[in-house]
Amino acid sequence: MRPREPLRRAPGARRSRAADRGGAARRARRRRCRARAGTRAQRRADPLLAPRSRDLRRGARRTPRRACRGARRRDGSPLPVIRIDSHDALDLSLYRRIVRDGEPVELASTLLGQVDERRAAMLRALEAGTPAYGVTTGLGYMSKREIPPTDRPALQRSILLGRSVGVGEPLPHEVVRGAMLLRLTGFLSGDAGVSSDLCRLLAELLNDGWKPYVPSGPHGAAGEVIPLSHLFQTLVGEGFVLEDGERMLARDAL
Repeated sequence: MRPREPLRRAPGARRSRAADRGGAARRARRRRCRARAGTRAQRRADPLLAPRSRDLRRGARRTPRRACRGARRRDGSPLPVIRIDSHDALDLSLYRRIVRDGEPVELASTLLGQVDERRAAMLRALEAGTPAYGVTTGLGYMSKREIPPTDRPALQRSILLGRSVGVGEPLPHEVVRGAMLLRLTGFLSGDAGVSSDLCRLLAELLNDGWKPYVPSGPHGAAGEVIPLSHLFQTLVGEGFVLEDGERMLARDAL
């Protein structure tokens, strides 16, 4: 019998000890930062995307999230915190400071209160029977079909995951961070009807250097749908993120 050859790692599978320590430290810091937010189910984006956990249905008290602190320049001095108190306050200078330079953001409580007020108005309209495309109805040729309330969270999740069909190399991290920031400022207008928890989570992930794995193509007719689906599925523990240049499951990184 021929002696067995020793198993070999696939090319690129070996990681340096320094990279392992760096990734472990980053994940530990992320867990400490999220510990203030309560259970994992509380951290997972919006109830329309992820069904609410039992403790939330029982009315457990939520602990407000706060952005991770401690971001520093190369010389060791702390980065200034950019306070966002209006959804239209973002300009090119602030965009570059947040996206390129990594300066942390903080959301004004009054602005988050306005987001919750707009969301409450939307929920009242839904409870009154007002149809909403893609929320209380199906999509496309099924837009006339009403979705039962018990199936609506699953519909939102399937819409998100069903469009995560991109392929190719990942988009640059700066592009993905820019998309996260622009969606955050759009959500802060209140027009999307999202919760303030989702806005806090996006700000927290921006501050923490969250790196969703977003394929670079193809994008089709509605060019933003596929990349945004890949980006936002990571908030509910689906898809992949990048840690130290390597791809890992988002559910393991949350």
